[in-house]
Amino acid sequence: MTDDAGSPSNPPPPTAGAPDDLAAALLARCEGDLAGALEVLGAARDAVAAAQQRHESARQAVHKAMRRLGHAHQAAEQPMPRQTMRSLYWDHPDVRADEIAKAFEVRGGAGLLAPLVGPDEREVACAGGCGRTMVRRKRNRTDAKMLTCEYCQREAQQAAAERRAWLEQHEADWNAAYDRWASQVEALAAEGVFSGRVLVEHPDIPGVWRLDRHGRAERVD
Repeated sequence: MTDDAGSPSNPPPPTAGAPDDLAAALLARCEGDLAGALEVLGAARDAVAAAQQRHESARQAVHKAMRRLGHAHQAAEQPMPRQTMRSLYWDHPDVRADEIAKAFEVRGGAGLLAPLVGPDEREVACAGGCGRTMVRRKRNRTDAKMLTCEYCQREAQQAAAERRAWLEQHEADWNAAYDRWASQVEALAAEGVFSGRVLVEHPDIPGVWRLDRHGRAERVD
């Protein structure tokens, strides 16, 4: 292609502002992504707050229902519903123990509720994550010991032993390397390779070293 003068025409030079336009577009997209993510986070936060409010309202409703049931048992001169109290205590940990004791007029309050309803035994998953189940026995809600099976205990002990062995070997290797580097620094100082008492950089010796007043090398970084 030629121009009017018959000479080949040159393509137009690239627009000088093109990189700036790309940067501005990238910046706008990133800002939009952040705004969108913040909007989703805000919606999730509102949902969590609403769920917590519903949970608290439901918990208070349970407390009121327990008190009504307790009054009904008293009016009917019936004994305390031990099985109901046991289920409330063990199966619904978000129902407060003091509210259970108050609703059914447990003498001694929440502190004597656990002995009254008895210990809990149920199958739970092994805390080691192996998929096995174990029988957990609890005397009260605060007994929160995690259970692991014998297999996972052996695995954990073996892993701990291997970790200790690795740390010991790592420390031994590091000490040996440190002594070797220190000897190299002292040798370089004796040869007058560096002046003064500080060696900052050396291709074969990592770190920053100095000589103490006795001429021994020590790493200071």
